[in-house]
Amino acid sequence: MGRCIFAAASVFIIGHGDISMPVTAMKGGAIEFLTKPFRNQDLLDAIQLGLARDRARLEYQKSMVALRARFETLTSREREVMALVVAGRLNKQIAYEIGVSEITVKSILPRSCARCGRLLCPIWPGWLTNWISPAKVSKPLGCI
Repeated sequence: MGRCIFAAASVFIIGHGDISMPVTAMKGGAIEFLTKPFRNQDLLDAIQLGLARDRARLEYQKSMVALRARFETLTSREREVMALVVAGRLNKQIAYEIGVSEITVKSILPRSCARCGRLLCPIWPGWLTNWISPAKVSKPLGCI
C-alpha cells in the first residue's frame, strides 16, 4: 500500500496484510481498519463515527465562514489591534506600536467584539492567527 490521502472519512476492510497497512491508512485519515472476518456492528459503528465526524467538520467550516465574514467587516485599525492582541501584546504596548493612546486601544476591542459577535473573542488565538500575521503589522495603518 502506497501513500494514502483521503478527502472523506474512510473505513478500510482487508482480508490480509502487514502491520504497515493500518498505520498508513490511519495516518491518511481512515476512521477504522477492519480485518476479515469482522462483526457487522463494528462496520456500523465505524460508519456512524465517520458520519458524526463529517457533521462536526461541516459545522466547524460553516461557523468559520461566518466568523470570517464578520472579521471582514472590521476596519484596518481594528484588524491591526486584533493582530497585536493575538500576538500577546498588552494594551499599552499596542498603543505605543501603532501610535495611539491606550484609551483608543481599549475602545477598539469592545467595538471589534460587538461587530464580530460574542463568540469571536474567546477563540481569537485559534483562528485569527491563520488569517492575519502579527509580523505583517509593522507600521501603523493610519487613523481610524
